[in-house]
Amino acid sequence: MTSRIPNLLDDFKKFEKIIKNHDLNNDELDLSQIDFLTPTILLPSINFAENINIKNYIVNDKTDHCIKSILGLEEPIITSMPYKKFTNKNNIEIDSKFSDQIKEYGGVNATQFLIGEMINNIHDHSDFTIGYALAQLFPNIGVADISFMDNGVSIPGRFEEYGFEFKNDCDAIHQAINGRSTAIKNEEMRGTGLNSTIRLVTEGNKGSILIASRNGACYINEKEINYKSVEDKYIKGTLISIRVRKNSIDIYPYMEKTTFKK
Repeated sequence: MTSRIPNLLDDFKKFEKIIKNHDLNNDELDLSQIDFLTPTILLPSINFAENINIKNYIVNDKTDHCIKSILGLEEPIITSMPYKKFTNKNNIEIDSKFSDQIKEYGGVNATQFLIGEMINNIHDHSDFTIGYALAQLFPNIGVADISFMDNGVSIPGRFEEYGFEFKNDCDAIHQAINGRSTAIKNEEMRGTGLNSTIRLVTEGNKGSILIASRNGACYINEKEINYKSVEDKYIKGTLISIRVRKNSIDIYPYMEKTTFKK
């Protein structure tokens, strides 16, 4: 069902290519080579642009309205939640029309749980000041992409603060998705929020999830888990993108922790 659009990892690689090709002396970010902009491409691209004070984007005719509506320069697309910011003192407000639509993807309980867990994860672990969100429904394909990002210390950075040992940034993400939590001071205890979110998305919904934090990234779907290194300064904080299918699932069988193997 999702074969008509690239997977989340391929989308993230497109973001990396955008940043790699960007000339730091250029005051525009060139997105014109991409005909299909998804939240996994757009959210970190917009965040990167804001961090270096870029306000203009080069796009093509196919994506011009998309980027303008996402940035609030034109009337929003009914199937999208435009680029939103929230702080460590308040949560994101989701438009009621979009909220009603996205409930069809995974079911009302699952959708609320997923969004709530991603926001809670940012509040609990990242030591952030600003968070960012972007979502897009693809009704003709039957999937929804939801992305959250923060400007916090990143998963590896947080592990360093707590003195947790890890081989590299991908290993830190691997430990985090397997339940190692800096929100719990007792190292023998393990958090289940991110772990349960991944199980709900990949096993319950047959969807996929991408986590990128500092110099590491992890992509998980029902069949596989892939890790990749990320060049320095591409991601400040953590990006989490999920792709869910248009079906209803029971969240409760996925609340127990499992182990994700490399």
